[in-house]
Amino acid sequence: MISRILGLAILCAVTVGCVTSPTGRKFEEVAIVPSDSSTLYVFRASRFTGFLVVATLTLDGAESVKLGNGTYFVRRLEPGLHTLEIEKSGYHQGSEDELELNAEAGKAYFVEYFHETDYNKPIGPMIFLITVGLRLVPSGIAQETMQGLSEIE
Repeated sequence: MISRILGLAILCAVTVGCVTSPTGRKFEEVAIVPSDSSTLYVFRASRFTGFLVVATLTLDGAESVKLGNGTYFVRRLEPGLHTLEIEKSGYHQGSEDELELNAEAGKAYFVEYFHETDYNKPIGPMIFLITVGLRLVPSGIAQETMQGLSEIE
């Protein structure tokens, strides 16, 4: 029994080290957005809830990006309608799996990928419903939250 617990502890330590150590460039405050396009920042704050889950997001039905805990990515967008979606993985529920954005030239947009645990809706012993989603966040709040996050390509 003790060897199983020790084995599980070692596995968790190794896994957490791999998942929570992003190595990209750290976020810096947004200074200038090009006047002929818009800039999209999609981020996932570093939190305990869902920290081992790597989210796969799709931009405009074509580009897939894997977003780990404590990371963000940046894309330059042409003005117009764009869609960001969470690829369904079956473990979550959520009505906010898709976000449509009408991008305007010269503006920066910040979208947060989030996990929220509903402790009032257990689905088993010590197992709770996790809702994931995407939400548009005001620039000031987003940039403060993104301090210390690592960029992914």
